[in-house]
Amino acid sequence: MLKKIITGLKAVSIIVFAFGIYLIVTHYYNGNNSELTSAPAVPAMSSADEEENADLIKRGKELMIHTDTELPENVGNTMSCISCHASGEEAGSINSLNLIGVSKTYPQFNVRDGKIVSLDERINGCFVRSMNGKPLPEDSTELKAMVAYIDFISKNVPEKVKERDWALQKLEGDLPEPNIEEGEKLFNTACISCHATDAASENGLAVWGDDSYNDGAGMNRIRTIGAFIKNDMPKAQMGNIKPGSLTTEQAVNLAAYINSHDRPFFKDKHKDYPGGQIPDDLMYEVDSMKDIKNKDNEK
Repeated sequence: MLKKIITGLKAVSIIVFAFGIYLIVTHYYNGNNSELTSAPAVPAMSSADEEENADLIKRGKELMIHTDTELPENVGNTMSCISCHASGEEAGSINSLNLIGVSKTYPQFNVRDGKIVSLDERINGCFVRSMNGKPLPEDSTELKAMVAYIDFISKNVPEKVKERDWALQKLEGDLPEPNIEEGEKLFNTACISCHATDAASENGLAVWGDDSYNDGAGMNRIRTIGAFIKNDMPKAQMGNIKPGSLTTEQAVNLAAYINSHDRPFFKDKHKDYPGGQIPDDLMYEVDSMKDIKNKDNEK
């Protein structure tokens, strides 16, 4: 009888212990998926001196701003990280491709690559696509510096935050049919003075041609560049177009017009989306499309 009681007590203890573990794990899991609707304040660069890796952080910011001139062997156009991404203390605008909290969301699964990628790999993805260049060596000081800087501006983002609700998202839902002619008219009114001049090419603002992103870059998708245009362009009033006043239709027309132009060729883009989760705005063929067609033909 005593033996049965002891056995029963042990079973109860195991159940209580397991339930306690369940509560802890559940609390931790839910906490790690909590969300912020606005970006926490970015630490002032003056406070970087307090960090053990202060030199790396400062070097990282310099590389973000002057990527093309500081890393000419790795950048194949005249663009820098800040051509698309706001930097440092200016990175808090919800209408910019800011990098606040990015380091807290990696590693993560990348649909385009079909695998889990690190922040280092994602940065190098920008080098080979958006900057039409070559990846930085994995153990390079430059790559470590860029990661250190992103870590620094993400310092006030809690570890439990995995979704950056304050960051710019792609255009969602059904999009209007693009009208390239209307996009051209709008471009000539609101964009041409900054983005279609010799100065644009020299300063990382070219939106087509040899000095722009290649055809494998995320900006070569209407949903991506359309969201950027709609929320962040123009920077100042151009003609009758005020900042933040563009409609989704206007943004889509501009995106279609911009991406209708020639740009550098990315030779490995056919390997993108190996899992077959192909975006509806993808402007090039990938190998997985053939697999999908073959499966459809077999039905």
